[in-house]
This record gives sequence, C-alpha cells and structure tokens, in this order.
Amino acid sequence: MNTLFLIGPGGVGKSTVGALLAQAMSYRFIDLDREFCEQILNIRQYIQRNGYERYV
Repeated sequence: MNTLFLIGPGGVGKSTVGALLAQAMSYRFIDLDREFCEQILNIRQYIQRNGYERYV
C-alpha cells in the first residue's frame, strides 16, 4: 500500500489538494482534521480547553 502525507500550516489547501490527489491516484483519502472532530472534539474547542501545544 502506498501512502502520501500532506503536511503544512492550516488553511493552505492540504485537504483540497489531498482529495484531488487521492481521486487521481485511486488512493483512499483521510482528512485528519475531520477525523479529530468526529472522534475527539471540535479543534477550536480542544485548543481553547487544552492549549495549542497539546494539540500539536
């Protein structure tokens, strides 16, 4: 199985580009921000409660 990770600052388009790349390459796409929100808590709320250092 081939894996591709897109890493970078928030808001630069990783999720958008990742979804397009996954479709073009027939890869499964996982948006970790979405997974975090579904499994744990809204990211903004998590950072407010626990601090940014704990989030990253």
